[in-house]
Amino acid sequence: MGFHPINLALRFILEVAALCSIGFWGWLQTDSWLRYVLAISIPAVLAIMWGVFAVPDDRSRSGAAPIPTPG
Repeated sequence: MGFHPINLALRFILEVAALCSIGFWGWLQTDSWLRYVLAISIPAVLAIMWGVFAVPDDRSRSGAAPIPTPG
């Protein structure tokens, strides 16, 4: 059921909505030119972190992402 197209579409929409919300939050933090930097850089950094730190044994990923292991 995890690979059902509707579930995958919902997952994608939720991930994009989360990044848009974080970008909007960055936009609201200041009224200077820095708002452009925050609105783009914060979601970009979080998207990179999201892609790098995958959930272990997540079958929907390729398995090539580095996964931090304890100790």
